[in-house]
Amino acid sequence: MGAGLGAPPARPRPSWQTAARMRKRVGALLVLAALAGLVPASAALAGPAVAGAAGQERAARAFLEAELRFEDVFPAGLSQARAEADAVVARVSGECPGALAHAPVGNALDRMQTLEVDELVFAFVLPYDTAALEFAATVSRLRFGESRIGRAVRELAREDRLEVDLRLPSACAAPQQWAAAGFGALPATVLSQLHALDRLTGAGRRVSLASVVGLIAAHGPPAIRPLVARVRRQIHRTATLVERNLNPILVRFLRALDGPGHV
Repeated sequence: MGAGLGAPPARPRPSWQTAARMRKRVGALLVLAALAGLVPASAALAGPAVAGAAGQERAARAFLEAELRFEDVFPAGLSQARAEADAVVARVSGECPGALAHAPVGNALDRMQTLEVDELVFAFVLPYDTAALEFAATVSRLRFGESRIGRAVRELAREDRLEVDLRLPSACAAPQQWAAAGFGALPATVLSQLHALDRLTGAGRRVSLASVVGLIAAHGPPAIRPLVARVRRQIHRTATLVERNLNPILVRFLRALDGPGHV
């Protein structure tokens, strides 16, 4: 994704794949729209598994329309999302300012910063967790059958549920634990948390929203391609909105962790 407002400082390495992941999760505000009657019921959501091209098209269209609803209603929760992330910055500023100020530059610091950035991101998306679980339940009922797209959609829903259930330590806990160990090897508990994150948000993740949309674009009927294009444009707009709202908070967060001398 492109640079947002308030670019992060050079020394820390915030992973903007987390912003892409965050955009997907907060997109689950679709459920709020559905509760308000904004999302019509789809024949692809219930009943016996559909077969043939017509059924596949209905299911694919339902998935894409659901994602558009995600993007359309995303801004409604931004105030609370920013407040949750600001609370993490305030906690670090009050409880462990400069916690990473004396950490040596290297892979261990990079990985610790990735964990800390994810803590901030998870706080940002906290207001949407219930909606994300509802969304996962909804898309898992789409009737793609045993097609490649169907398997990817079910895996996406499964990983979304695991991601919502993942709990990270407080933003001060891991840096303080590492500092107590003399900034040597990362503690085993931190490595375990990073492993869990890698499986859900990094290279270990088997599918993503983008990959599912890509499968629909590649294997769906030509009639659905304009809807795919709309979804991709809206995803890009929402990703930009996420960066503009999170980047300034991220700068303050990393500054609080690293101390003014490192920024």
